[in-house]
Amino acid sequence: MSTLANRPFMTVPLQKGLSAKDVRKGISRGSRLTGVGKRTLAFYLHEMQARGLFAETGHASASHYAECVHGLKRRTARHYQAVGEALDQLPLIDDAFLVGRLNWSQLKTLVPIAMPETEAEWLEKALSMTCAELERAVVGTKKGDRPRSDKLAIPKVRYTVQAKLDGEAYARWERAKERLSHEAGESMTDADLLKHVAGIVLDGDGEASLSSEGGRTTVVVHRCASCRAAEVATPDGPIALEPSLAEALACDGVGGASLRERVLARDGGRCVHCGRPFDLHAHHIHPREAGGPDTESNLVTLCRGCHGLLHDGGLRIAGVAPNRLVITDKNGNPVAPRTGSGTEGIEVRVREPRGPRGPLVKLEVVQLQQLPNPVPPDFLARHRHLFAFEAIDFRGEVEFSPGEGRSSPPNPEPAAPPPDGRPRNFAEFVGQRAIRETLLPAIADARKKSEALEPVLLSGTPGLGKSALAFAIAGEMTPWKGPRVLTGPFLSQKGKTIESLLSMSDGDVVFIDEVHALPKGVMESLYEAVQDGRVSVTVRSGSETREMALALPRITIVAATSHPEELEGPLQSRFAYRLALEPYSPEELALIVEDALRRKGVSIGDEAALLVGKASRGIAREAIHLARRLVRVTDGALDVARVRALLSRFGVDERGLDKGDRKILAALREAKRALSLRTLAAKTEIAPATILVRHEPYLIRLGLVEVTPFGRVAG
Repeated sequence: MSTLANRPFMTVPLQKGLSAKDVRKGISRGSRLTGVGKRTLAFYLHEMQARGLFAETGHASASHYAECVHGLKRRTARHYQAVGEALDQLPLIDDAFLVGRLNWSQLKTLVPIAMPETEAEWLEKALSMTCAELERAVVGTKKGDRPRSDKLAIPKVRYTVQAKLDGEAYARWERAKERLSHEAGESMTDADLLKHVAGIVLDGDGEASLSSEGGRTTVVVHRCASCRAAEVATPDGPIALEPSLAEALACDGVGGASLRERVLARDGGRCVHCGRPFDLHAHHIHPREAGGPDTESNLVTLCRGCHGLLHDGGLRIAGVAPNRLVITDKNGNPVAPRTGSGTEGIEVRVREPRGPRGPLVKLEVVQLQQLPNPVPPDFLARHRHLFAFEAIDFRGEVEFSPGEGRSSPPNPEPAAPPPDGRPRNFAEFVGQRAIRETLLPAIADARKKSEALEPVLLSGTPGLGKSALAFAIAGEMTPWKGPRVLTGPFLSQKGKTIESLLSMSDGDVVFIDEVHALPKGVMESLYEAVQDGRVSVTVRSGSETREMALALPRITIVAATSHPEELEGPLQSRFAYRLALEPYSPEELALIVEDALRRKGVSIGDEAALLVGKASRGIAREAIHLARRLVRVTDGALDVARVRALLSRFGVDERGLDKGDRKILAALREAKRALSLRTLAAKTEIAPATILVRHEPYLIRLGLVEVTPFGRVAG
């Protein structure tokens, strides 16, 4: 087996102006990246399943883990797991894929039919064919067959079944197809539903078999009184059972079929842990061996796999059914129960215990045309699981799957309190007096009316405190709460950005840093959100589409940029407050230094703090950095002499000039003429971008450098 661990990472260089040949190579490499990612997923899902590592986190299988933790559909996870298991025995095919000789589509076609004895022949066949030709070549073959001598097979024969239904029967058929789609986690066709119905009739599969008393079989299990050994009697003799399975079967032995059926019906005919609707047991929360009663409050529905996992010690369930259950793994960590669409009649909560459960509420399936327009936040919160916002990034439309809403929206994660060192309100924020005087009355008015503050755009050079000001605004709007910060992957894709905004809570302050750097599509999606508090999208369900508006919760949007000139004009104009931060005075910076040192237990005199403030270049971040450096090299109080000596040791003078500033000034004075940016960078060995961003603005403000039409000169 060739693993990905001993292979070099595949990279695609992103470079403009390449030759046509290099562009074709880039496309070839890039087209395999998705496949390599899928191969990695297949490998580790098989590894988790084969070694039983899913039990460490209290999950029923590797596919259950992938569904709960990473959001994969259960069927997709099982498919990748099967591919990983098959490739463990097919090293030649696996190696051919990893070095780029096979693509992912060819790999998936070969896995179901190739075996170690035949893989070399199938690999040779695949390398000489296109994907379409290979798919036709495997038609009619089964696992272990060798390739045919002829190149392509006759396409597989399929049969057509037709039926004419009246209106009522057709409506029931469509409803059954929707329900099956919810259970499977993906769209089902008429053919899928027909095969499922045939299986129920012939084999007794599905939920229908659970309610049929006549279809149940009594199994006699013999268990040793002194150990966990067990066996079951069969016509061919006794068969040994795993101890956990024997205990699960004994636990399932409820004193009455009607009680068992009531428990399964109460829990919606699904395992309360993984949501599986098949192979269900009634588990005694308080064990029967320890005197646990046969009562509905002591019984909960588990599938066979989760039941065995529990009796093996990989899962724990405590509490009172159905609404006061605590599900944890073997280490006591909470395990989230399934709460997706299709889970009817069961709601498991770790906190907020409720009283006796009332009658089950049957929720209606919501179709696309039944959605209100605009969609209010409370309605969207109960039906958000039916919208696939990630589809916006691929098709430009939101995919909507008709289904049932939740009886109550999920509780949003509360905003975290501000971290240590961040201001919790304007009283803890130093400087920017004009901005504070502008925003304080507006914030007071918004809080009085229980409204959101109109959107705010903060601009200024890096280090002036735009992020700190956003925390102060959030603390003023909602005391002791920090802002919801959107960064990284949430802002790289339009779909994730929209979904993040819609998932906020009333009263939240949303902070978007460096808003000018957003992709154009994401920036355009903010136009309506900033101005009108909603987003307009095209929603698709099957062949139907609707133009809809999704209302945002009552949120305050605060954005920051260090390059306002690069921000799209239409977006910039939609902010009600466009505020520019100014450099700090030495006295304000001295207060920031004193606060930063006090948090570290270091005292400093007023004159010494003012000296550090003068050396901080008018930037709050510089003052904080200098304060931290002083803490690392001192173990007592700081006076003027000590601070002056330490600043000299850091290479910073009392005006804040550092080594780079002095090199620039020396180069300009030595040249005795104007120097271009490129020439100045070459003489000082400082990158042009560093000169423009860090050094030049401060030197110009001090009057030490002038920029003329001919270049830079010493002032």
